[in-house]
Amino acid sequence: MITPLRPLLFVPRYWPGIGGSELHSRRLAQELALHCEVNVARTCSTETIATDYAFAEAKPARQMDGRIPVSTIAPPGAWQPALRSLARLAETSRPARFLYGRAARACAKASLRPLTEGADVVHGIYNGFTPGVEALRSFGKPFVWTPLAHTTKPTGTAWSSPGFKRLYRKADALIAMTEYEREWLIAQGAQSSRVHVCPMAALFEEGVPDPAGFRTRYGIGDKPMVLFLGRTADYKGYRQLLDAAPAIWRRHRDVHIVFAGPVTDAASEAFAACKDPRLIIAGLVSGEEKKSALAACSMLCLPSTEESLGVVYLEAWSFEKPVIAADIPVMRSVIDAGADGLLVPQEAAPIAQAILQLLDNPRRAEAMGARGALKVDAEYNWARIAADHLKIYNAVL
Repeated sequence: MITPLRPLLFVPRYWPGIGGSELHSRRLAQELALHCEVNVARTCSTETIATDYAFAEAKPARQMDGRIPVSTIAPPGAWQPALRSLARLAETSRPARFLYGRAARACAKASLRPLTEGADVVHGIYNGFTPGVEALRSFGKPFVWTPLAHTTKPTGTAWSSPGFKRLYRKADALIAMTEYEREWLIAQGAQSSRVHVCPMAALFEEGVPDPAGFRTRYGIGDKPMVLFLGRTADYKGYRQLLDAAPAIWRRHRDVHIVFAGPVTDAASEAFAACKDPRLIIAGLVSGEEKKSALAACSMLCLPSTEESLGVVYLEAWSFEKPVIAADIPVMRSVIDAGADGLLVPQEAAPIAQAILQLLDNPRRAEAMGARGALKVDAEYNWARIAADHLKIYNAVL
């Protein structure tokens, strides 16, 4: 009898968190569980505390997500008060940050050890908490890492820091979301034969979307609708889209611009200063509402300058919608500019021009969306993604 493969996935911030990496990692685990015995380890499921420091507040727990055991790792009780104190100081004190990293790594190693003992391969999917990844690597198990690199960060920091470069060199396999990220990781010192391109795919909750209901609820009717879908963080480009609105309205007065996603305090102030009924702030939406918004929109416009793949563009393509994204290297390896979407600088004038191009040429916009849908069907489907991960796991054993 063949023993099923036993991978341990370590995703510091995980379900029931609702961020992209949390939800897509969960779907990957579910797909893998159809073929092997998957375990998941996490430190938290909330965004209220930075993932790096949420570990200091964690409490050990275990629950089942269907057939998948999910364990919350936490510091040993005696360590927790000191770790909490260091976490509070770490944001403003470099010595405290260093000490926190050392202590957190030791605590994470103690908490992860029992989970790794039965694992054939350990796979870290990064959304924070570098000490945990370092601990995972230390057990001598075949180590696969998906860094989800944000390659636009300043050189020598974040994903191009010395610590990350060491992890790239030590990993038995690295998983990149795009060919661009693969080349970038190799440039950081990763061994080329160990870096694989294996993206994520679109992810939707079950149920039928209701585009007409969405349009009715927000008073859009049959008017053109531009959708911004994501957190209103500065790097996502919401301010530039907001600044583009007057130029869009000068030519197409009936266009509605919908912002769907968590609203930051800074964005709340910016939206409050622009009181126009054609500007709709939907805020955080449910999975069902997200599907309805995508089905209802004329196009997706998310000119974000920090993406590892940009699954939201795949989601829009799934509904045959054209997409507008920031012209950054990683998006050039996802979007075929002029064929299934448009790439623009994160500036108001080019964003307005791109939106107007699609509004002025609805047949071209429709063709772009259709080509995007074909790309999703061919290149971004979960069965293929799970199979590719299993090949990588078996290759490092």
